[in-house]
Amino acid sequence: MFSITWEEPDIGDDEVEAIEKFDEGIRQGFLDASAWLSARDPALIDELRARGIGFDLFIGGWISDLQFDLDLPAELLLECGRRGLAIRVCTND
Repeated sequence: MFSITWEEPDIGDDEVEAIEKFDEGIRQGFLDASAWLSARDPALIDELRARGIGFDLFIGGWISDLQFDLDLPAELLLECGRRGLAIRVCTND
């Protein structure tokens, strides 16, 4: 649904500002995903499941030597819960 890539700030750029921009991009992506899920008829997902098609929310990431904090907005958790979607997080796969 969305992809965010971390880019090292150039020398002299404000690293804090770069991190905040990156974090906001992730948050907005999750909020957009929440709105997308909310706009889908839950019956459609049930119908597809009845046909044997599985769904989940997969969050992937690659971490070199930095810590990664991941905040999942309540709106996303609510929409996933309403539709019975598991949330999977995988790093460095």
